Amino acid sequence: MFLQMKARGIKPNVVTFASLARPSAHNGDWQEVESIAKEMESYGLAVNEYFLYTLLISYASTRPRQVDRAESAFRRAMANGVEANKHVMGALARAVGRPRAHELMRECNDTMAASRSLPLPPWRQAQYGRGDRDEAKW
Repeated sequence: MFLQMKARGIKPNVVTFASLARPSAHNGDWQEVESIAKEMESYGLAVNEYFLYTLLISYASTRPRQVDRAESAFRRAMANGVEANKHVMGALARAVGRPRAHELMRECNDTMAASRSLPLPPWRQAQYGRGDRDEAKW
């Protein structure tokens, strides 16, 4: 069916790719899911929470589990602004364990918070001393 879509010139979306990857994910065929992710990216589509869930399930369903790959995929997705909804967090917990999943979420949240707190521009630093954002009263 996917090949028929492509043959007819129908451009697939992220849901199409995630649906295509889901059976492989549940069978633990993470190589196939990663291959589908690469093809999806070749169409200019970014991983969203729906595809991330599928990818994490593939890492959790194989033996041995692919903990390092799951962590890497999760970190990359968080850095790209993908939302870690309850489904993503459940799949991550299956792949890396619940305690590690919570640690990863905390680390990603801390990293995102740090990247959002930009230093004050030089003209503000001179005005407020050290340049701490908390001191600035805009």
